[in-house]
Amino acid sequence: MRYDAAMRTALTGVCCFTIAASCWIAIMSIVLGRPGYEIQVALAVLFVVLSLLTLGMLAGFLAGAWARVLVTLGAAGVITAGGRAIALNLSRPHFEGYAVVIGTALVVQGLLTLWSLYVRPPSGPNSAAPIW
Repeated sequence: MRYDAAMRTALTGVCCFTIAASCWIAIMSIVLGRPGYEIQVALAVLFVVLSLLTLGMLAGFLAGAWARVLVTLGAAGVITAGGRAIALNLSRPHFEGYAVVIGTALVVQGLLTLWSLYVRPPSGPNSAAPIW
């Protein structure tokens, strides 16, 4: 499998996991109805939208500078949210393993998104990937 195809496959898989996990979090938040569940549902919807935008960019449905900027900002936000979820969960007395898994997936999704947008795959078998 070629380098760019492997990156696209990995990013597609992580985006699909993020969509599934976000839907699960939103449903559980609504069912449990804990205080502040509206914020969790809104974040879950935001992660679904950002994942769909990333998938749209990968598939070529979204093009142009505005889409690239939007997906880039979304990737930075996803990295921040995932890192924050991991850090908060590890600092609390009650450990929630799912939060670490989902937070890690968010960080990986954001990094893969930025990688796929700004790092071109090598053009030949012995060439290095240019950064810009």
